[in-house]
Amino acid sequence: MVARRAFVGPLGDDIPSIFPIVAGVLLFIGTMAYAASLVAEKNSYLEVRKTSLGLSYIVTERGQMKKADLETLCADKLRKFGTNARVKFLITLERECPGYVFETDPKTTYDPNTAYAACSNLDFDAIKPDEVAARSPVVLNYPVAVPCPDEGSFTDGFGMINVIVWR
Repeated sequence: MVARRAFVGPLGDDIPSIFPIVAGVLLFIGTMAYAASLVAEKNSYLEVRKTSLGLSYIVTERGQMKKADLETLCADKLRKFGTNARVKFLITLERECPGYVFETDPKTTYDPNTAYAACSNLDFDAIKPDEVAARSPVVLNYPVAVPCPDEGSFTDGFGMINVIVWR
């Protein structure tokens, strides 16, 4: 007897070629989903950056800043702006009357309790410097004139406005 091969049919002959096609389609869909997530992440960062620049513009409209000025701006404009943009922010005003000393630990910028004046759309007790630093915040620093050596002084000294924005 002669051995014959069995005829599988048109679909059976094409099954081995379906696997590479399915793998290619899955690879394409996975690549597109990854690219979309990267674009969304970059857009989110750019929105936070844009909001931080808006907050910076509001707080640095004048080159001078007093504690009362920051509190007024905070109540009138800054909290509304940050809340509408759906971000969390902390703005601190530091006075460096004897001279500016560069901090070796950047997390000290995130502590509203050590600042001369501070503004946030959160409760100050809810702001933990380590947690803020872990969220990759946008940090902007601007020099400003502040009353030195006392609040009621007619002389101005060096101050620093720190604008910290995160999601």
